[in-house]
This record gives sequence, structure tokens and C-alpha cells, in this order.
Amino acid sequence: MVLDFYGLFQISERLFEAVNENNVDIVNELLTQISKPDLDSRHGECEETALLAACNKGYLEVTRSLVQAGADMSIILDRGRNPTRMNALLTAVDHMHLDIVRFLIEAGAKLDDKGLTIANQMARVAAKEGCLDTVQCLVAASVNPRCMNELNPGSSMLGHGLGRVSKL
Repeated sequence: MVLDFYGLFQISERLFEAVNENNVDIVNELLTQISKPDLDSRHGECEETALLAACNKGYLEVTRSLVQAGADMSIILDRGRNPTRMNALLTAVDHMHLDIVRFLIEAGAKLDDKGLTIANQMARVAAKEGCLDTVQCLVAASVNPRCMNELNPGSSMLGHGLGRVSKL
């Protein structure tokens, strides 16, 4: 079946809506109709991809379907004037969706140098606050475990828009 540009745009928009509704069945159906570039298209005022939206909301099965369909786990979401360079893995960590963090790590998600810097800061705060599951996930994601020995009482994730750490 040949789709025109408008048809592809509609499928991409429908996929994004199904992701936001956590509708795995429709997501899987639409994934059979969409091309790789359209799978990674950006939507909404935050310009999220479908994968970033699923990781943000904690939708593990939708995340799994998108990754298995080839969604790019390395796409960066730059937020505002002071971008935090959030990819799928950092988004899941930031929102404490540890099941998604584990899945993405198993699927091969990586952090670039700036992502590692942010994750190291997140790990320091998580260790200081006793969130050991978060620390384990971050260490598994290639965060430097030595950062746990460099706890800085004045460090905060708030400066990076990452103020959601809490005890598990």
C-alpha cells in the first residue's frame, strides 16, 4: 500500500496518540504501517518522539514495542534554554521508571558524555537519599560508580530539571 505524505503524517500522529493513551494494541497495529523515519518523528510542543513519551509516562509494554520496531533510543530531547539532553534512558531514570530503565539497558541504550555527566549527578543525589535501586540502574547504565564516593551535599538535580528523586 502506498501512502501519501499526509497519510504518513496521520499514522505518525495516531501512533503518538496511542502511545500517550498507553494503547499497546493500537501501537502494535500502527507499527506495521509506519516507516523508520516516521517512527522517530517529533510531536507536541516538547517535540517528543513516541519512545520518549512512553519512557516519560512509564509505559513499559509500549516502550518495548517501539524499541523492538526500531525506535531510536539515542534521540535527544533538548528542553528549553538550558537543555538537559534527555534521551530515552535518562527520561526513564528521571521519572523513576526502573522497569523501563532495566529494559532499555538490556536493549542496549547508551548515554553520551553529557548524558553521563547528568546521570552521575543523578546517581550522587540518589545515593545521598538512599535510592539504591536508582543507583544500581544508573551504574548499570555506565555511570561511574566512584561518583558515589564524591557526594556533594550542595548538589541538586533541580538545576537540571531533574528534581523527582524520592525513596523507593
